Amino acid sequence: MSQDDQTDVIDIKSEGKGEEKRTRINIIKGDPSRRKSNSLADQLKKILNFYKMLMEKYPPVAVKSITAALITFIANIVSQKFIKKKTEIDWNSVINFTITGGCSSACSHFWYGFLDNIMDYLKEIKSLRPIVCNPTIEKFALVPTLIDQAVYAPFINAFYIVVLAFVESRAFVVDKALANLKRDFYTTLKSGYMLWPLATIVVLSSSPPDLVVLFFNIIGFFWSLYLAKTL
Repeated sequence: MSQDDQTDVIDIKSEGKGEEKRTRINIIKGDPSRRKSNSLADQLKKILNFYKMLMEKYPPVAVKSITAALITFIANIVSQKFIKKKTEIDWNSVINFTITGGCSSACSHFWYGFLDNIMDYLKEIKSLRPIVCNPTIEKFALVPTLIDQAVYAPFINAFYIVVLAFVESRAFVVDKALANLKRDFYTTLKSGYMLWPLATIVVLSSSPPDLVVLFFNIIGFFWSLYLAKTL
């Protein structure tokens, strides 16, 4: 119990057979807002523990992909109803973006594991060690963020656009994929650089490795709103 909590003791007496029974009840008084905050934190902790349990029980790449697909599913519906103001849901669009979001998360699973290996390798290079292991640079994950945004950001945007074109056409129509890539790639990449560098710094500097993709998926909810509107 914290120092800010107060405890009242209530004694309840009852008569028994020739002896007095006494029940002692402790009532904890505390700040209701703190109790509510603790309750929310407990719920979030339970959700994260459940997610970790799923990752231990099932292939992590499958768990991450299904989580991303579910988030994209919800984001697309929200985008259609509240941003595009559609009266009816375009379920083809929902399905197309859901599949594409799940596939993209699978890429992220493998990429961030590979990025950890890259960072371990860079730390072994004597000439780079003062930069890579600089306390401030390492604290804010600046080097992995730079690599991520220089290498993975262009790749995953191109991947997303191409896979979405294939899913929409229900076939590997290369001409459509290339046309969409030419039309949307630079605009999407430019818009992404307004969100993802800062998001990547926050996630990579504060999240345990097994939760990195999950937190990117959560941030990706808002990114999916943008993609559902523009692509």
